[in-house]
Amino acid sequence: MIVTLLVFYPVYSHDFVTWDDTHNLAANQDMLAPSWEKVKGYWTKPFKDLYIPVTYTLWAGVANVAQISGATGVQLNPAVFHALNSFLHVASAIVVFARARKASSCASRLVLSGMNQGLEARPTMSRPSSFHWFP
Repeated sequence: MIVTLLVFYPVYSHDFVTWDDTHNLAANQDMLAPSWEKVKGYWTKPFKDLYIPVTYTLWAGVANVAQISGATGVQLNPAVFHALNSFLHVASAIVVFARARKASSCASRLVLSGMNQGLEARPTMSRPSSFHWFP
């Protein structure tokens, strides 16, 4: 878990990526002013041809606390979303470690499986140049 946090620590200072974070988060008016009514829309129809209502619901909740005043009005603080991403990686590593622990008695396999899951690179919410790819 500590290794996962150390590896992903540099992304807290990065901005959103431009290939999907822009239309899903940074320039999405529903995220800049989230409401239950807008979240309900994500459960009834796809947004930008993507139907991921649980993810959009989570992001809307995070967007509520990630709002900052910028030069062009309300903006989202990418560091809050990066922190969520790190938390999800750590939680995933804990789950994989616990499952592997039940299935195996070899300590080295347990540690490596948890580290691999925690460090697996996800392009969402981090710069392409900062990916950390592990087998």
